[in-house]
Amino acid sequence: MARAIHDALGWVRDTMQMRILSQMFAQNLEGLVLKGGMAMRVSHYRHARATKDIDLDADHDISLSSLQNVVRKSIGAACRDGLLQNVIVTEPKQTDTTARWKVSGYDPRTHQELHLTVEISRRQNIDLSHTHEGADDDGNRIVVYRDEVIAFQKIKALLCSTREAPRDIADLYLLIQTSVASPVPHLSKWIKEGNIANLEEMWRKIERMDQKMFREEVLPSLPPTLDGQLMYQDWEHIRLTVGERVEKWLQEARSGIGSTDTQDAGVHQRSKVA
Repeated sequence: MARAIHDALGWVRDTMQMRILSQMFAQNLEGLVLKGGMAMRVSHYRHARATKDIDLDADHDISLSSLQNVVRKSIGAACRDGLLQNVIVTEPKQTDTTARWKVSGYDPRTHQELHLTVEISRRQNIDLSHTHEGADDDGNRIVVYRDEVIAFQKIKALLCSTREAPRDIADLYLLIQTSVASPVPHLSKWIKEGNIANLEEMWRKIERMDQKMFREEVLPSLPPTLDGQLMYQDWEHIRLTVGERVEKWLQEARSGIGSTDTQDAGVHQRSKVA
């Protein structure tokens, strides 16, 4: 019974998220691109996990007031038909670099509260060559990052010392299974900018993100489709596959020649997942 309620609320969440996104991109604001888990939902709906967050990047040249107008109008339109009741929208953060909206409402079908977040980052200009046009189920245009760019972003998250999220492993595994193009060019540029990729720490983090964390943080968000469920059955295999592929990409990025036969001398010996 608990799973049935979760799935029903998931449908309402998906519907609201796609309504908000389709409304935002229908306003043709150039320089707005979807990222993170929601971008994975648009590009790989049958297999991607659910997410409560709608995360976007916006070109730094877009004014905060323009973004506010777009988001406020989009949320209002998405809520207009009463799918959610007693809707409350707050704007807890509105700065030059980050704008955030919180949407909550009561779903009368499941008798649960639904909570969504819309967050837009304005820290850099958008390279349009890193994006492509996706679409929702109704064919509405949604601009998302290319899969290899999402993979690069997820690798940076996996290497971040202040973040420990098994969903990053799950997302990278899905991208690997769908034969994502190599993110090595992005990683090479990132390393040349002085960023450090500590493989030893990455493997320690992967080992800490064990079956218990998977069950608590990823399993409830997996898609209800049979193939979506089957893809994530073996967490030990998933995290080992991701760790080995990320290590391979980083070695290629460091070597600068994209060869799997050349090992970079600066790569620390890894410790495999126990």
